[in-house]
Amino acid sequence: MRGTEMENIHNEGRTILIARSPIEPGNVVYVRGRQALIESVVPSESGSSPTLARIRYIDDYQPNEETIIWEVEQDRNLVDARLIPDISSTPPTDGKIYRAYLNSLIWSSKLAFPKENFIFLTGPIWSSVLIHRYQLWPAYKAMLMPSVRLFIADDVGLGKTIEAGLVMQELIAQRSIRRILIICPASLQRQWQDEMREKFHQSFVIMDRDEISRIRQLDPNANPWTVHQKLIVSMDFLKRQEVLEEFESAANRIVSRGSGKLPWDLLIVDEVHNFAPLPGNRSTERIRMLEKVINYFEHRIFLSATPHNGFHYSYMGLLNLLDPVRFQKNIDPSADDDAHIRTVFIRRLKEDVNRDDPPKKFEIRDPPSALKSQPSEVEQRLFIALREYDREIRNLKYEDERERQALNFVRAIFKKRLLSSPYAFARTWYAHLSRIHGIKIDAGQRDLSGKERIITVLRKLQYDAEADMGDDRVREDIERDASTMSGELLSHFWETLSPVAEKITRILSYEMKLPKEIVISPNMDYKFDFPDCKFEKLISWLREYLGFDGTRFQLNERVIVFTEYCDTQDYLLKRLIDSGVSNDSILTVNGATDHKDVESIKQEFNNPHAKVRILLATDAAREGLNLQQTCRYVIHHDLPWNPLKIDQRVGRVDRHGQTRKVKSWHHVIETIEEYDFLSYIARKVEEARTDLGGLSPVLEESIESFFLSEYSQQKITDTYDEINSLIQKRRGSLATEIPDYNKIEVIEKHTRDNLEICEDYIRELLETALRLDGGSLEETNETDVYIAKLPSNWQFVTDSLKNPLTGALKKITFHRSLFVRNENQMTKWTERNDIAFLSLGHPVMRYAVDRLRRYVWHYRDKGSYPITKWTMDREPERCDRAVVSILKIARNKRGEVVHEEIEHVLFKRGVPSPQTIKNFVHFEHSCAGLPPDWHSELMIQLTNQIESKKQQFEEYIKGMLQERMKEDISLYQTWKERSLKMLEESVIEAKREKIEMLKREIAKLEEEKKQRRLDPIVEADIRLRLEQKNLELKDLKERVSERELSELKEHIEAEADRYIKEIFPARYTLDRVDVIVAGIVFTGE
Repeated sequence: MRGTEMENIHNEGRTILIARSPIEPGNVVYVRGRQALIESVVPSESGSSPTLARIRYIDDYQPNEETIIWEVEQDRNLVDARLIPDISSTPPTDGKIYRAYLNSLIWSSKLAFPKENFIFLTGPIWSSVLIHRYQLWPAYKAMLMPSVRLFIADDVGLGKTIEAGLVMQELIAQRSIRRILIICPASLQRQWQDEMREKFHQSFVIMDRDEISRIRQLDPNANPWTVHQKLIVSMDFLKRQEVLEEFESAANRIVSRGSGKLPWDLLIVDEVHNFAPLPGNRSTERIRMLEKVINYFEHRIFLSATPHNGFHYSYMGLLNLLDPVRFQKNIDPSADDDAHIRTVFIRRLKEDVNRDDPPKKFEIRDPPSALKSQPSEVEQRLFIALREYDREIRNLKYEDERERQALNFVRAIFKKRLLSSPYAFARTWYAHLSRIHGIKIDAGQRDLSGKERIITVLRKLQYDAEADMGDDRVREDIERDASTMSGELLSHFWETLSPVAEKITRILSYEMKLPKEIVISPNMDYKFDFPDCKFEKLISWLREYLGFDGTRFQLNERVIVFTEYCDTQDYLLKRLIDSGVSNDSILTVNGATDHKDVESIKQEFNNPHAKVRILLATDAAREGLNLQQTCRYVIHHDLPWNPLKIDQRVGRVDRHGQTRKVKSWHHVIETIEEYDFLSYIARKVEEARTDLGGLSPVLEESIESFFLSEYSQQKITDTYDEINSLIQKRRGSLATEIPDYNKIEVIEKHTRDNLEICEDYIRELLETALRLDGGSLEETNETDVYIAKLPSNWQFVTDSLKNPLTGALKKITFHRSLFVRNENQMTKWTERNDIAFLSLGHPVMRYAVDRLRRYVWHYRDKGSYPITKWTMDREPERCDRAVVSILKIARNKRGEVVHEEIEHVLFKRGVPSPQTIKNFVHFEHSCAGLPPDWHSELMIQLTNQIESKKQQFEEYIKGMLQERMKEDISLYQTWKERSLKMLEESVIEAKREKIEMLKREIAKLEEEKKQRRLDPIVEADIRLRLEQKNLELKDLKERVSERELSELKEHIEAEADRYIKEIFPARYTLDRVDVIVAGIVFTGE
């Protein structure tokens, strides 16, 4: 203790070493009942005033860090890490207990900065999920990076959440990261929370209005962002100015300047395409938020199944957000960019995984099929009447183009809702007429006058309706408001429009028996008996595929029926029940469904023994609801105009864990051309899945343009080849690498061989930890299944064993095989409500490891405690050698463990042997009694060797860290210089040539537009390309300012220098090493 005076204090049988002098950074202490590392100290000047210390707990429980006044702590224990087991005055430890204790040290060791030929991947050991080699590829790439920069763009259903979780798990296990933030759409927050808890045993808190209110009630002055270390937040909540300001304020206080550490460790951004910069350097609140937030994170992971929106500028802008040192917002990525992109960008389709990572993991789904039906006469006339009304609105003479654009939004609503169901259309239609006929839909309806004001409101409603709000009913209310406002806007054209409008009203009210009185105030007791060929086809499908006989379902299959509208969902539910389908056979989910209800729905629908057969879902369930366990059928009762939504819907069942062939259907009403066109789009979406993100904006605008223009069957036919050509041109446009999954197999074997993990040893460790604290592990009648009796001091991990729905405690097992089954020649993980799988990452196992590991730092008096850190596997007179296990720990200036290992050293009768021992945990027996006579000689040798071992270890770690720092600084320096050079070239040298090329391309596109202007789909594609080229040209012309160039350079240099001058020196500078005799086994040949 550097000459400090020590005092022995006996506390409940323990011998504790307490320093009279002040503590120092790097000291290991016991305080507040937990083991902690002293990170920083503010010593007293006089020696008599208190010492302020910042501590970081070594275990994984909350809080992770605290500031304490050392002298006032009641139970402050300063541990001497050089202690050698007191063999002469303590009894040997039971052999199985000793083995469990030693395994707790080995399995929790860290290798923070591995080389490619010496890397661990512990995700399969620490997580509770079936993991394939392809899912470990991102973690493998991440562990070789100085700071993680990953863009995972795998296909829908491959398991991007699991892949990100595995990277997170490695960073927690090997680099000791603590502060993690997940940004995602609001609709996915609960799914992320559940996945992290169930598969990786990590507790995340959702930061929303309710959580902030809860924190403020406890402490009005608290900054909510400093309370929790693992958080999930919706992208639209965090972008709010007051929320973002609090986040930044907290981040600026979390770490001190010059610490070489960023406030947050890991950022995961899901659905990151929502942050893609717009061409022309246009920004949004979301983008501006992420540009600020991302600077506080050392590691970054982006996730999106649709990384490219058709604009290279946006794609490169996302990469620039991910890594501003390496990537710039180039219009066209260069070949050099592609090489760098491949290091951070991962994109695989299911076909790729089946080919590259055998055996087969996925059944490739069938192309979508059409449910063809013939319309009744009244249905046909309703479509014709709406076309006439739409044509009349389109042909009106508008004074203001903004008026035409506002009404286009409403025209699209009419068409979408009629394509969904007559009932959904009727609800919107009567709202549309309300301002004209004086009908008030609700008492709070806005009372606006003046065309300008109405147009402004309609444009705002359009913006709100297109936002990702997650609640379908709110969106439908907005669309009904827009329909109402449009009626007021069209009132001065009513003489022209009224004949057709009255025809539509007659068809709805009298022929389809959908009068406004029934529709405006929904009456679910009302029996719908109007002709609906789509519904009749749905009933026919249920008979064929689910064995519906009019009252019951004969086949144990399930189907998800998707619709864009809650109104259609309500209508289908009513008609299905009226058709004989029982209530307990149908579930519904939409954006207004409570989270607990969603969980209950998911559990019931995935339960093969439940009575449910049909899930009626709106598009709010197209993300975040995984239903592949029992379901393989999807029906689109209506097709969304956004092609991405089609793929996301099917993705609820066509995903990791699905072992059967997925099939999807959509309706086609023959003689109604709109359905044929959408059916073709659905088939093309399947073909375009390799680059659906880039094609989706073009296709969506093409669909809307098609429906809002004059069209014919011939025109539909003529556009098919153009769409097909567009898809073919876009294939293979993203730079990706071909993974070598054989490396993963080698690493997995290397990891298991080094850690020597098996189910029996994991069970033994838990059983030992429980027994030492007064608990037990009891066998059951089921093989490899146990009941854990947790001691009172383990109660805070009890919830991790509870069934989330019933609250009942689950039984436990250590065998994955109880959750894995083979189906259709593929392996599948099946959750069980009665049994919990305990991986090493499960809270119960983490606590068990921690309970045993902490005894490396202390021991009790003779006979008072069963872990004395030494044992014998035979009688002392037969022992002629000893295996000494030495724990080596190295920490950097940031207080992080950068390297930790157990070295097993062989001594023959107290004399060191050069023989190498890999591990020593296989002995089955132990012997009581006194140690061998030569043990005192061994103690002398150990006392002499510990200091030399420490010096050798310190020199090795210093050399390793210096080499790694040199490599990483060189990398960042190279990236910085490349980016600066590339920036100058793109702005100055290449600008003139690029401008001329863009002018030629624009002229060519303008000419093509004139020639093809009557084709709306091709015109939409050309218009988007023209927009991009014009914005590129504008951007290049404006990029002449030396000031702007200087600012861009400064940004690159600042980001690179932050790592080169601050983060890397602190990360790779050794601060302290500890070399501890963790245990001794006396044995013989």
